[in-house]
Amino acid sequence: FTYGCEYIGCASRLVITPLTDRCFLTLTGALNLHLGGSPAGPAGTGKSETVKDLAKIMGKQCVVFNCSEGIDFKMTGQFFSGLSQSGAWCCFDEFNRIDVEVLSVIASQVHSIKAAMDAQVIRFMFEGREIKLNASCAYFITMNPGYLGRVELPDNLKSLFRPVAMMVPDYALITEIILFSEGFQEAKLFSRKIVNLYDLASKQLSQQDHYDFGMRAIKSVLVMAGQKKQSYISSSDAQDRNILIHSLRNANLPRFLAEDAPLFNNIMSDLFPGISPPKMDNSALEVAIEQATTELGLELWTDQLQKAVQLKEQLAVRHGVMLVGPSGGGKTTVRTVLQRALTSLYSSLAPKHTDESFSINPKCVSLGELYGYTDPNTLEWVDGMLAYCIIAFLSDSGEFEWRWVVLDGPVDTAWVENLNTTLDDTKTLCLANGERINMPDNMRIMFEVDTLTQASPATISRCAMVYMDPVKLGWKPYVKSWIKRLPKDLPQSRDHLWDLFELSIETGLQLLEKRLKLQHIPVPQLSVVQTLCRILQVLIGFMNKNGGFGNPDMLYPDRLTFILGRLFVFAFTWSVGGVLNREDDQEEDTLISSTVIGRDETLINMSYDFDQLVHDIFEKDTGIGVTFPSGSRSIFSYFVDLQVLWSIVMYRAESILSKSLNSQGCLITPIPFQIIRYSFLSALLLLNKFPVLLTGDSGVGKTALIQVLATKAQSGDLVINTIQFSALTQPSQCQAQMMNKLVKRSRDSVGPPRGKKCIAFVNDLNMPSSDKHGSQPPLELLRQFIDLGGFYDVKKLTWKGVVDVTLAATAAPPGGGREISSRLLKHFSVFAMPQPSTKSLQHIYKVQLGHFFENRDFMPEVKESCPQVVNAGIAVYYKMCNAMLPTPDKSHYTFNLRDLSDVIKGVLQADESVIVSRETIAHLFAHEATRVFHDRLTDATDRSTFHQFLSDDLHNYFKITIPAETLQNAPIIFGDFLDMNAPSASRMYRQLPSHNMLSTLLEEYYMRISSSLSSSPPLIFFEAAIDHVVRAARVFRQPGAHLLLVGIDGTGKVTTCKLAARIAGCQVYSLSIVRGYSLVDFRDELKKVFRICGVSNKPTVLLLTDADLVSEAFLEDINCILNTGSWVLWF
Repeated sequence: FTYGCEYIGCASRLVITPLTDRCFLTLTGALNLHLGGSPAGPAGTGKSETVKDLAKIMGKQCVVFNCSEGIDFKMTGQFFSGLSQSGAWCCFDEFNRIDVEVLSVIASQVHSIKAAMDAQVIRFMFEGREIKLNASCAYFITMNPGYLGRVELPDNLKSLFRPVAMMVPDYALITEIILFSEGFQEAKLFSRKIVNLYDLASKQLSQQDHYDFGMRAIKSVLVMAGQKKQSYISSSDAQDRNILIHSLRNANLPRFLAEDAPLFNNIMSDLFPGISPPKMDNSALEVAIEQATTELGLELWTDQLQKAVQLKEQLAVRHGVMLVGPSGGGKTTVRTVLQRALTSLYSSLAPKHTDESFSINPKCVSLGELYGYTDPNTLEWVDGMLAYCIIAFLSDSGEFEWRWVVLDGPVDTAWVENLNTTLDDTKTLCLANGERINMPDNMRIMFEVDTLTQASPATISRCAMVYMDPVKLGWKPYVKSWIKRLPKDLPQSRDHLWDLFELSIETGLQLLEKRLKLQHIPVPQLSVVQTLCRILQVLIGFMNKNGGFGNPDMLYPDRLTFILGRLFVFAFTWSVGGVLNREDDQEEDTLISSTVIGRDETLINMSYDFDQLVHDIFEKDTGIGVTFPSGSRSIFSYFVDLQVLWSIVMYRAESILSKSLNSQGCLITPIPFQIIRYSFLSALLLLNKFPVLLTGDSGVGKTALIQVLATKAQSGDLVINTIQFSALTQPSQCQAQMMNKLVKRSRDSVGPPRGKKCIAFVNDLNMPSSDKHGSQPPLELLRQFIDLGGFYDVKKLTWKGVVDVTLAATAAPPGGGREISSRLLKHFSVFAMPQPSTKSLQHIYKVQLGHFFENRDFMPEVKESCPQVVNAGIAVYYKMCNAMLPTPDKSHYTFNLRDLSDVIKGVLQADESVIVSRETIAHLFAHEATRVFHDRLTDATDRSTFHQFLSDDLHNYFKITIPAETLQNAPIIFGDFLDMNAPSASRMYRQLPSHNMLSTLLEEYYMRISSSLSSSPPLIFFEAAIDHVVRAARVFRQPGAHLLLVGIDGTGKVTTCKLAARIAGCQVYSLSIVRGYSLVDFRDELKKVFRICGVSNKPTVLLLTDADLVSEAFLEDINCILNTGSWVLWF
């Protein structure tokens, strides 16, 4: 081999061990045969470093390049072309992350270079052009077989590289030589102790994803020890031992869980008996941290102070640091405090000193937007957010100034493996266009993550870890700092408030921990305390503005303590009890037995248990001055009487009821009176810019509550922006919808028009499906918005702040993996809405139905039947909910209050000239209940069960006897097409005759319209076909109703739909599917349909078949139309 004479400089060299020696021999043997080298093995075994050291021995330039899925064959062709002409070496790190298709092309590229070297030619053809060959070039690949996101190399590529197994390096020998090089006299003894320590720790400590006891972990200890030793002028053996013990503790203790730290200290005591080194002096840093904590308005906490010091020590040794731990552990806070402390600490050295950080959630953007991509239209390279940030930091940083790139989001192999060469000793970011960006010495990459289950050992071994435990932190620091920020006029009551917290919080949190199964969504403990503080803060602020205290004309000078006590009980009730799934206040109704309702005793007991808990906590302390009202009503039914007007945020029942009616006075969805409570709480928090999440079973009124809040928008000072989530929602769509109603406020900020506030209402928050690594990117975007207050413009690579926008969200109970990240959940005040009581339902529907009957000229007998219709409907609904439970083959057996509303809505179609007696109203009710419940059932047994329920309820409530067999064999059918010549608006909804007469009627009508149809196949109107046409026609006559026809091909779904639409007086619009039909074409056709309906005012049925839905993205648009009536990305 010829020495390459490449200038290396005073670079560190690799420790030569027997494994390194064998690897060198194998790699040089491969070079002699004109092959590449392929060291493979676990992370931290020295694969890349061995190749780099061999290059130093040979005097060769060695370029290390981190491979990723974004690399294509053109880029590798340029790389190999440059290598073969320059004679340089290249080490392709993580080579098996490249796509298999590209690897096959790489095999042909490498083969052509090898063939030229074998032939000893000076020039050769490569990728269609002739280039010069420098035979001293070499290429190496390193791999971690079996790790996440790796592929198997093709056989034609394997044959071109000589494999080398790099398994377990000789830790003791490497440690000993490095210690000698750092000046430690007892290096041999120390090396054995260090290796034994890590071996024992890996076996005796708990198994955690973020633990690593490999070579890189040992190397960081040795580097830390070397740095400390250089700070001493002279040294002794005792001092060396102290330095080593300090380094071992400082490098390892930050990563351990609370239960593992004592075990590690015990192992240390066994290996270094009788030695307790003096504490290292960090007084200057600690003072700066204390000062920074005070400036930020936070409470100084010893554990957090220690974590900040540990983070600083890790940043000094590694340039990649991970802050790991569950939500609420103080990860962001510790980082922010340390950044401020370092700025003040170094300001004496550089007066204009600033420590800057760039924070982004990597799951909010695509891989191309994060690292860069080639524009498919212009074929130009477009920089990503991360590359742009590092380049910006390179050009603008002083000697003492820290530059932190904070990646605050879930870590998984899809994106973090691209940083492998950035995090190791190479310190280079490799982009898919072949560009390599060197990271400056003052730059650090920090990760904030709650778990590392999706990270590979290759990433974990490259980073230092600081574990943040929320259990250690607890709720007290948050509350203490919150009390500090209360109005200055409240000094005498702050101690009283703290006493109330200490009296109640622990008991409340213990209850939530015991009753975890009774929470729709498990809420982090800190979130519960946060909600309590927010409610108190708003109420105290409201009192303060209205002269409640602190002014000379104080309204309640002698009652302030008592008022605060009552406010605290109210806030405690809704923050702790508000997250529990419980029964709403139940008052028995003699007409509907509890056996029919099927009440869940656990939920009823929960209400009683919580009531008792509140009484026990607050009644035993007479100093609080809280006396609870007598009576059996729940604590949730009461509010604090402050003798001030609450009309600003309190909604009247009349406005809520009017919101539930459309222009025709028809019921849209039931609004239980419990919504008055929840709308008050939600408005209280949202108007003070605190995010709110409403959870509860489907149909309890979560979305309706936000619609109630939208009445506030009528005054003109509030903008409601509805965002509908679905399984396919992408972060870019979410961001576009968020920005839809915002205007430019300044150069780098947007918001609602000046003088207004915006509530961004996210419907079905937990609907977006998780990616293969378990993350939900749209939810991560929302978390970034709440944390940082804005979004990144990925095209202009700029930050856009968002002002005066608050999030409100709804979420059904998680099921089928629909979880919500606890890191997002902690920002919300969570309220679980219970099922409305039977009494509430009766009241709502009686008001609606009674209002309808009174405004029409119905017979007195019909008007008097209103309670029977409501009670019978509720009874059928409860029976179906309890008897027809969903199973894997009957997954659509899910009944909620919307079904009960549909039954009542069907009865509201009654005509006073048709419905003239109790019997006719009973028949109409039977038909509507059959349509809503029966048509969903799939087998004969379930249908028979339903008919028995219906027969029983007709007898119990209407005193009409119709056997179940009669209901099944001769069903009651209503429709409006007996007189088809009349306009659809003036037809009467009446009971239809037998199937034989209907068959004749439909045949005549079909013959009449078939002449106007281009293709009209003959139809036979058998009994099932007639039933389906009648059912579809009933749906089409109701404004805003939608129909889903389920069945195998060839069963007449399309024909039924078209005929029913014509009967109902609607025109049918079908999509014009052509070759290359895209989402743009689909949206253009949807616009046409909306123009036909809105501009031309023509009733229209949009018919979508399986063949029309060529893309899942179509369903995204349809979902938004069904839920919100529009889709912002159309225009």
